[in-house]
Amino acid sequence: MRIKESTFSNLDNLVFKCLLNVRSRNVTISATILKTKARELDEKININGFQASDGWLDPWKNRYNVSFKTVCGEGNSCTSEMTTQRKETTIPTILSRYKLDEIYNADEFGLFFCMQPNKSLNLQSETCIGEKHSKIRFTGMVAACAAGDKIPMFVLGKSKSPRCFKGIKQLPCRYRNQNKSWMDSVLFKEWIREMDTKFTKEKKKIAFIIDNCPAHPTVDNLKSIKPIFLPQNTTSKLQPMDQGVIRSLKVYYRSLALQRLVVEIDKKKDLPVFSILDAMKMLHLAWQKEMR
Repeated sequence: MRIKESTFSNLDNLVFKCLLNVRSRNVTISATILKTKARELDEKININGFQASDGWLDPWKNRYNVSFKTVCGEGNSCTSEMTTQRKETTIPTILSRYKLDEIYNADEFGLFFCMQPNKSLNLQSETCIGEKHSKIRFTGMVAACAAGDKIPMFVLGKSKSPRCFKGIKQLPCRYRNQNKSWMDSVLFKEWIREMDTKFTKEKKKIAFIIDNCPAHPTVDNLKSIKPIFLPQNTTSKLQPMDQGVIRSLKVYYRSLALQRLVVEIDKKKDLPVFSILDAMKMLHLAWQKEMR
């Protein structure tokens, strides 16, 4: 295709020289910046009728064989030293220094532990009327190593001292309260320091894979645990516990809960309302006995 000659050849040459100068210093220059520079040059040489529009820019790019390309990351600012350093800090590289029984992963999950089945078999003549689903929930934290060792579950509920705990000398799971029954930075620090003390006593050095989120802050002065935070927004793909472990745990819990409902039906009693203690017992059983 024949390229039309420019009416503003002197200005075009000046703009092209400006582009060459800028790119020789590896400076990124956009179309808007280039058009602004063209207006500035036009004011100096005062060419009548010039407008730094796309109608000028597109033919100018064709004449000087210029194209705009997407800038690819940080390639130009990444030295070989930085590349080596980054490689040394990638998760697979770090984990390669540990044995399977030294690599642990932890993750939280929410559980509506009082929820009943949402469908029921009924006689044709019956109207299916049920109760509202319970929205009572707690957060559980599970942790295990790649070789299969499981750390006792950590449960977070709203109440500081649930009535069902009265008279119980030892709970099936570690329990703490939080006003929204969520993990927060204070409880996380408390938990991971306890884990650090445990592994220090066992004379183990542990890599702990954890989600990167505000509830999981950096904890200083850990002696035996090296926290490895997953990149943000990668949990669904990289978090080991999200690859079926937590889902299976919830399925086991529902199975145990339904078994208990069946027992109560056989006794001709009203269906039980599970307490947080009941749920903790069933979760503990599911986690320790069922999950292999």
